[in-house]
Amino acid sequence: MWDYVRLILASDYTLFSALIGATLGNMAAFGTDQDMVQRMLTAETHQKARRSLITAAFMDLPIASAFVFIGILLFVYYQKDPTFRPAATADVFGSYILNVMPVGIRGLVLAGIFATAMGSFSAALNALATGATNDWYIRWVRGRGPMHYVRAARWFTVLFAVLMVVVAGGFAYAKVTTPNVRIIPVVLGIAGFILGPMLGVFLIGMLTGRRGSDAGNMLAISAGLLATVVAGRLHIGILHAVAGALGVDWTFRQPAWMPDVSFTWWGMIGALVVFGVGVLFRTPDHVLLSAARHVEKAQTAGDVPLALREER
Repeated sequence: MWDYVRLILASDYTLFSALIGATLGNMAAFGTDQDMVQRMLTAETHQKARRSLITAAFMDLPIASAFVFIGILLFVYYQKDPTFRPAATADVFGSYILNVMPVGIRGLVLAGIFATAMGSFSAALNALATGATNDWYIRWVRGRGPMHYVRAARWFTVLFAVLMVVVAGGFAYAKVTTPNVRIIPVVLGIAGFILGPMLGVFLIGMLTGRRGSDAGNMLAISAGLLATVVAGRLHIGILHAVAGALGVDWTFRQPAWMPDVSFTWWGMIGALVVFGVGVLFRTPDHVLLSAARHVEKAQTAGDVPLALREER
């Protein structure tokens, strides 16, 4: 049984990782990621936001099925005609678009790819700039007018756009120099590091009424990040890098009893560790009183939070 569990944890794409790991990952992405939350906040009521989220989940099914169907067709095509088959499996669709598709269809497909990328990047840039401005800049730079903060948000947008270009260039260089590198595991692995601990803190606030505190949450997030690093075996690379920088010839290996864990499980591991540690701390009384006063003030002032709005 333990060998079977190890095999499941080490495999990237299994039914268990799709039903368990991906479910918790999507809970983190749709529930805590500013990119997605800012879209749901545009709904008039929380019931409508909930319906839009459920609709999006069901709409993912035909989209994912279309991707799988395209992959099957490409596999069959290259089995029959391997003329333009690339060395890396991840490049099969790109090679098919550039070398096999007719000129007109090729242009429409590329236009669709660029249009989708622009929509995704604009939402991400808006989320990054909004979070940096509201959660960091306004907190430290007080007493300025609204236009000042708008200009700050625009500069944050430029900053994050430049960072995106740098990261994209780095991945492009890695892909050219190492054709077999897989970008999706890297991207989803990084997301698992960030979204997993965020989901753990979110679940503490949603499922408990008097558990969790600022100090406890910080400790829980640190424990979740450490557990994710160990699960992803990143500490081995870090230790080897430190040993190389110090000029020490030292080899560190994963203990035999510790299983290899695929990136599809990193988010779940981080969330469970953060939740397990965070619930050990009790919420201070002054925090509970402040939250109750905030709710009462919002109701009397007419600025009702989304979770308290009624369907109209």
